[in-house]
Amino acid sequence: MAENYIDGLSERGWTYVDFRFDEADRAEYARLANQVISIAEEDGVIRGALSVPVLSKNDPGAERNGRMGIGRPRNSSDNRIYLHTGFQSRNYAHSRLPERQQPKRLREFWDINSTMLDEIERSYNRVFSELGASALSEAIFCDDPKHRNMSLRTVRYIGALKDKVGEEVVSGHADLGVASEHLYETHSGWIKGAPYPTELMCAEDTPERRAAVRDLRDHLMLMQPRPSKVMFFLGAGWNALGSELVDKNFSNLPACYHAGFRPSEADEVVSEYADQVTEGTNDRVTVVVFAHPNAELQRSGEYKPASVNSCRPKHELMVPSDFGML
Repeated sequence: MAENYIDGLSERGWTYVDFRFDEADRAEYARLANQVISIAEEDGVIRGALSVPVLSKNDPGAERNGRMGIGRPRNSSDNRIYLHTGFQSRNYAHSRLPERQQPKRLREFWDINSTMLDEIERSYNRVFSELGASALSEAIFCDDPKHRNMSLRTVRYIGALKDKVGEEVVSGHADLGVASEHLYETHSGWIKGAPYPTELMCAEDTPERRAAVRDLRDHLMLMQPRPSKVMFFLGAGWNALGSELVDKNFSNLPACYHAGFRPSEADEVVSEYADQVTEGTNDRVTVVVFAHPNAELQRSGEYKPASVNSCRPKHELMVPSDFGML
C-alpha cells in the first residue's frame, strides 16, 4: 500500500486513499454545508457564530490561517465563497449562539460535520502511517481540539456552469497546508494536477522558474475521483516539516500543483446528487480538507506556513522591463 501511495504522489501529484463514507454520504455533507453558507450570508449572527479564531493576531502565521467560517479567496480572483469548519467549530458556535436559537439546518449540519471530521482523522492517520509520518498525526490531531488547525472546506463556485469551456476558473496553486484530501465534487473533470517538486516550489521568482512552471502546466493531468476513494495530496507545507515528524526518505515528496478548467460537456462527469447539493443552480460545489500542524507548533515557530510565492508560482511571460533591460 505504501508503494502505491508514494508512486501516485511522485508520478501524478496525488494518490487515492480509502474513505469510509460513500459518495451519497459525502454529497449529503456538501448539501447541508452549502445550505449553511446560504443562511450565513443572510444572517450576520449566524455568520459570526461560525467565525472561529484559530490563532490570535499576535501569533506567527495568523495572517495566513485567519479564521474558520465564511470566507472568500485572498490571492486569486476566483468567484467563490466557502465555509471552513474544524474540530472546535461546533462548541464555539454554541458558545456564541445557543443551540436552541440556531436554525434547524445548522443544528442538522453539526452532527454530520462531527462525523465527517472523525473519519477524516482516521483517514489521515492511516496515510501518514504509510508515509513514515505517524508523529505528524500527533502534531495535527493533538489532544486539545482548540489547538487543532484542520480546515474542512466546502466551496461554492458561483455560476460556474456558465463559464466558457477551457477557461481557467480555479487559478493554479499548491495548497498552503501539509496535506489535503479532495472529498466530493458535484461536477468532475474540472481539476487537473501535476507533481510540484520541492526545488521548484522553494525557488525564487525568476524567468527560469516561470518557464519551469509553464512547462509543469503543460503536463497537467485530469484529477478524476474513484468510487469509494478520495484523492490525497501534499501541500506546500510538507517540505517545511522537520525530520522528527516525517521520515527523511519521504520528506522531499512533491506537492500537487492543480488548477481548474471548465470542461466540455462530453468531458464533464456530473454526480447523481449534484442537483440536490446545488439546489438546481448553476453553481459547482466541492468539499476538501486541509491539514495544518497544531496552533502550538506555529506559535513556537517550529512550523511556519508556506509563502504565497511557494503556493502560487507565477508563470506568465515576463516583459523586457522585468529583466531589467529597459
